[in-house]
Amino acid sequence: MVIWSLIDFFDLPSSTVEYFQLTDSLVYIHNNQHWNEIKAVAVFALMFLLSFCAISFRRLVDTKQKFLDRVIAVAHELELLVINATKNVSPIRLELDCGKVYVGIPETPNLEQGKVGYITLLPLLSGYMSAEKKIIFSNSYYRHYEENFGSVPVSCCLYL
Repeated sequence: MVIWSLIDFFDLPSSTVEYFQLTDSLVYIHNNQHWNEIKAVAVFALMFLLSFCAISFRRLVDTKQKFLDRVIAVAHELELLVINATKNVSPIRLELDCGKVYVGIPETPNLEQGKVGYITLLPLLSGYMSAEKKIIFSNSYYRHYEENFGSVPVSCCLYL
């Protein structure tokens, strides 16, 4: 809105055309009804430029990504599995010592002192490991997410 207000208040398209003395060479601008279209194009172009600059700046100062890259360089297999699953938004399976099994999408890993201390999962399936070492899924969270599409699901936290 600020950009639109500045363009409209200072009438930048017509000021620019007058400054460069383009009124005689551009037939399109002789009709006053076209000025709104020109202002809309100017707003779009400036917003695109502003967005590009903001994204470029963010990439330059993204310390979290740089920290994550340093952790990936020294992480062990389990930590790499969690970090890569988080980056790719792919599900992982976790088996706990007590026999419970969870399949879910890990959220951003909590890196305490450069190590994955615990995993926060968005659960998709849960169940248990049978005596024959077969996985038996007893809960599917798909229906819950489907019914409560707008709600944020509660994540469960698993300690490593």
